[in-house]
Amino acid sequence: MPAWPALLTTKLACAYTTLSEASFRAVVKLKGLEPRDVAGLAVTRWRRADLDALIDSLPARGAEMPADAPPETAPVPASRTPEPE
Repeated sequence: MPAWPALLTTKLACAYTTLSEASFRAVVKLKGLEPRDVAGLAVTRWRRADLDALIDSLPARGAEMPADAPPETAPVPASRTPEPE
């Protein structure tokens, strides 16, 4: 999409972040991001600016996490990734 809208449906927010809907919902829940209600209409939208901030807050692969980060947010080094059974 050449120009992403400022407010995105969940489907578009997933496409924008290149996450499945399940992964998207897990990440926004972990980060405490909430969608926006749109002026009394029965629609909910995600702010593109909020998604950009969320993306910017994600650690780089292999980056050190802050000492106070919850364990479920810490990246798993590739050498510790379990082998598929």
